[in-house]
Amino acid sequence: MNIQRLPPELIPNIIEPLSANPRDLLPVLTLNKEFSHEAYKQLYSFVALRPWERPDKLVEFFDAIKHNSELAHLVKKLEIRSFPRQLSHIERVHLYDTLTSSLTHFTNLEILSWTRAMTLSTDILSVVSTLPRLSELEINSGNDIRYDDIFKPTPARWRTLHTLKVILPDRSIARALRPFLQQRGQQLRSLMILAKESGVIDDKYLNSIAGSLTNLHQLSLGGLKRVTDRSIVNILVRNPHITSLALESLSLTSTHWEIIMPYLTHLSVTYNSSGVLDKLLDAIRPSKSFKSFTIYSSGMDSLPYLPAEFLERLVNMHCYTLTTLRIHHVLVTQEMLTNVSNKCPHLTELVVHLPIVDTGILMSECAPNWTRLEKLHLLGDSSTGKEIQMEHLLPFVEICQNLTQVGWRSRVWKVHRHGQDTCDSRHSRLFEHELEEEDEAFGAWKDEH
Repeated sequence: MNIQRLPPELIPNIIEPLSANPRDLLPVLTLNKEFSHEAYKQLYSFVALRPWERPDKLVEFFDAIKHNSELAHLVKKLEIRSFPRQLSHIERVHLYDTLTSSLTHFTNLEILSWTRAMTLSTDILSVVSTLPRLSELEINSGNDIRYDDIFKPTPARWRTLHTLKVILPDRSIARALRPFLQQRGQQLRSLMILAKESGVIDDKYLNSIAGSLTNLHQLSLGGLKRVTDRSIVNILVRNPHITSLALESLSLTSTHWEIIMPYLTHLSVTYNSSGVLDKLLDAIRPSKSFKSFTIYSSGMDSLPYLPAEFLERLVNMHCYTLTTLRIHHVLVTQEMLTNVSNKCPHLTELVVHLPIVDTGILMSECAPNWTRLEKLHLLGDSSTGKEIQMEHLLPFVEICQNLTQVGWRSRVWKVHRHGQDTCDSRHSRLFEHELEEEDEAFGAWKDEH
């Protein structure tokens, strides 16, 4: 068929599947004007400058924007996690002038993540604060910025912001955010504050902003050693429609959990006393759509066991809606895992930490029930005393026909099925790739919302 005769409205649907890999879009740029225009839209809609890539890519990208500002209008999501370091004073001044002037053209930018420490400036963040469509901002501390000016709650700034993520907050940013959140907190739908054993934000701080945080659907707090359930519950009672909650490395007790969360779908916690876990289970009992639970331990001398009664209650309450179960550095027995596999028919992602990983037992007792499983990651010690290799995991691919990714400890393999009959196990292969270290301040498993 002549591509010139294709209805224009079909072109985005044809090109969109190629957007997962930008290299696949490059040949499309040369087809014709219509395909080229749509390919450019896909190429520039999400721009990510990541730590493992060349730092000078940032310079090249913003130079391109400087000479063709129309490209900036195509960018909807921008991640700055890499930044050139070896710059002279003159080069640095020139780069920041280019960044500041170019960002004014990003009028369709919706999501900005700028997490490279000591690279964000007051002028840059000032421009960002006035962008007309910016809805999500992720920043970290370690920047010499006049936060008090940037987060002054004036109508011209942060008009469309509904998601705020603050990584490793220091006192300057915490001080500036307090009045902003007190006056503009009601516009937020999602708040994430991730620290590392920090006391900058405590119960008093959270209680002072709780009154205006009334429209949250997602709340993630981590590494705040002076935050307890007292202030968390004070926020949650004002947000009955919360759907995602992450409470990681906090000072939780089982005292103040007299709440219900009937709409919660995602819960992520660090291991705590069974009293806290039981209270959280009570809170999510009314939820009819709970689907994702994550738990891990941190900073403990030995790995704890997840109480069997807790896991059994969780499974009995939500077995027909649970799709994601991640248990990391918290031990479960083979018997517990078998029970989960028998009772949860809709699991699509499973991370499990066993004292001893016996792939033979897993394949006979669990794998036949993993009919919808797409991602499997095993942690623990091998029953043979030897490292589990790719060939030991291939039988899982043969049994679990929907499996797309399988992992053992720090290694992950992507499943590639090929040939005419993808259900034929002979046409399944595993392509190995090492886990890439994420540029995140807090090493928790992250939920996809």
